[in-house]
Amino acid sequence: MYSTPALQLTSCHYNSLILSYARHLYMRAILLSHSEVGRCGFLEFFREFCRTIYPSCRSVASRHRRRVFMDINNLIQRLEQQKGNVDLTFYLSRKRTNNKYYSFSPDVDPGLKEELLDLVISSLDHVKEYPQEEYNPVGVADQTLEKIDSNNINNYTEIVNSINQEIRDSSKISTDEIARLDFYLLRIRIAKQDGYEEIHILRRINKMSNLRKGLLGEFRGQDFIKLEPHHLIGIDSNVDVVIYNGEALVLSHISLERIFDLKDHFKDTAKKALNIVKETKGIENFDQFYEDCLSDGRVIRAFTKLMNEEEKVERCFQNFDNVRKVIKIFELPINLNGDKIVYENKDQLMEIARLIRDSYYQSYIGEEDRVDATH
Repeated sequence: MYSTPALQLTSCHYNSLILSYARHLYMRAILLSHSEVGRCGFLEFFREFCRTIYPSCRSVASRHRRRVFMDINNLIQRLEQQKGNVDLTFYLSRKRTNNKYYSFSPDVDPGLKEELLDLVISSLDHVKEYPQEEYNPVGVADQTLEKIDSNNINNYTEIVNSINQEIRDSSKISTDEIARLDFYLLRIRIAKQDGYEEIHILRRINKMSNLRKGLLGEFRGQDFIKLEPHHLIGIDSNVDVVIYNGEALVLSHISLERIFDLKDHFKDTAKKALNIVKETKGIENFDQFYEDCLSDGRVIRAFTKLMNEEEKVERCFQNFDNVRKVIKIFELPINLNGDKIVYENKDQLMEIARLIRDSYYQSYIGEEDRVDATH
């Protein structure tokens, strides 16, 4: 159940781990170098560090550097080059009850297109120094971007199909339809030798719902005229998702779920993961466990991620002595019946999910018992 320490390390641990060990070495040098025994102890400590921890840190850091994430600076540069003659189309979209996406493309004057381009560049410039991680259905740390292959985003193809079949005549769009719009999409085309490449920018729409019980108006000459809020759409300086060259850069985790309606996708994936758990016969009262899992969004996301780590399910129930150990150390509210976990109530859902996903571990330096919050 306790993973090999080197495998627990991530790039964010690398510098702090090296620095921490450097401090340890420095203090040991001061305290131990005054005697022959001390010098031997220090040298033994240093050799062990060089033999085990340091290569592991270097290996993890090297793997992190080799991971390919979206080059935001390059993307900003490409967008900057489009200023003055940007090929931009503005779409407003929503998902209908028949699960099909519907898109409307109003006419936008060139000046407004330039403003929209500036908003995108400004938003990307603001986050360009943020770290990037692979997309995690469970969640992401603040001020961290996520990357996911656009082919792996549920409903992305359906959205692209909808903008290729968009309605352009605004007279065909009812007021009720406008009020139901969910997000906008900017399609920016950049010319290249053999055609063009596309950048898709998506952002959830601000529907001015806080004005429904108030009013918004404007001056026309000496008159103050009320504007109808159901005709208003707010566009701020942020973007939620950028899709370019088959990769999606996620600036807002929750917006990705809402725009692409990932709730049903997560649930279907969680069902597959739970069926794998069922085959182990390692949980008593599994039918109730299954039903309760699918009623809790957090647990659904945890089991969605498990589909990329199927080997953890088998490993958990094969190493049941470690399951007992973790339950005791972390004082988890879980009872066992032989080599089976006894499911009793919904309060146990996340603990059982974390057990299966091997989220409980011990830190290497401080030897502290911890729970991986991203699991």
